Amino acid sequence: MALTWVDALADGNWQTAYDLSCAEVQDASTTAAAGGDPAYELGRYFYTQVLDGVGFTEGTFDSIEHDEVSGADVGTFTLAMDNGETFTLLVYVQEDLTVCDFF
Repeated sequence: MALTWVDALADGNWQTAYDLSCAEVQDASTTAAAGGDPAYELGRYFYTQVLDGVGFTEGTFDSIEHDEVSGADVGTFTLAMDNGETFTLLVYVQEDLTVCDFF
């Protein structure tokens, strides 16, 4: 599920990423949207806050490991950023297969 979520963000398909997110992420997106589109707000947050406003052209799925502390599976991705750098993205997938954290 982490790969599908990242692919959705890469493609600008905010609604798919929103639909694959846990209730906590959806609620935070709805609150931040303040009556606007929560799916768009999720995408905006991802690009402006997580990626510091830099887009990415492609990414590779590197690994997945279970994190005992959070109880989630953590997918690790390496993103090829538009500025020529790389970014390591961690995506936390809950037991119900929703994404509940990312950084």
